[in-house]
Amino acid sequence: RTEHGLFVAEGEKLIGELRGSHLKVRKIFALEGVFAGPEVETVAPRDMERLSLLKTAALHNLIEGVIKVAIFLAYLILCSKQKDVRRVFCYHGAEHKTIFCYEAGLPLTVENARIQPKHHPRCGTSFLFVVIIVSILCSSIVFSYVNWQNIWVRIGMHLLLLIPVVGITYEFNRLVGRHDNALTRVLSAPGMWLQNFTVNEPDDSMLEVAIEALKLVLPEEKDKDRW
Repeated sequence: RTEHGLFVAEGEKLIGELRGSHLKVRKIFALEGVFAGPEVETVAPRDMERLSLLKTAALHNLIEGVIKVAIFLAYLILCSKQKDVRRVFCYHGAEHKTIFCYEAGLPLTVENARIQPKHHPRCGTSFLFVVIIVSILCSSIVFSYVNWQNIWVRIGMHLLLLIPVVGITYEFNRLVGRHDNALTRVLSAPGMWLQNFTVNEPDDSMLEVAIEALKLVLPEEKDKDRW
């Protein structure tokens, strides 16, 4: 617009008003019978849908993604303010410390678990956050090529996308959980930060519970639980 003095407008009413104004209309893409004139190029309904929705779909998915992240953050923050939930999140911290202790090959004791970090890269909080981000990316790609304005098509596509979204997220969590380097630390940083809302420091009694719970699910065969 700044360089060439051009801009794009969309909508039958707006185009009609522009044609009647002092502005010069260079080109009009329209369905058959909507407009007539030398500057009008008739296009098929499917081509018109692609012309009309490519940028709109991207903007729509961006807004939808921001809303999803905002709702997720608000939910976590509100939950973390509840007294009973804060206690549950202490047990969440005990679970992480116990898992770290086990993965370090240390004896499962309160003393060994107490000194472990409370944030874990394979935490469910991180998983949910990555699910949202991956779903936004997948939706931005897919809904640029389908009629996202049809509510039933949109619902159906979201359901179908659950399969690749969860699969990609699962593999992502495995990757950052199995390797500790600069790249994986950067990739897992947002999810680790979110754990500030869902993971609290446990007391020794909570660590005892977490240790006993872990012992009950440990496989009999060594290394069968390796990631």
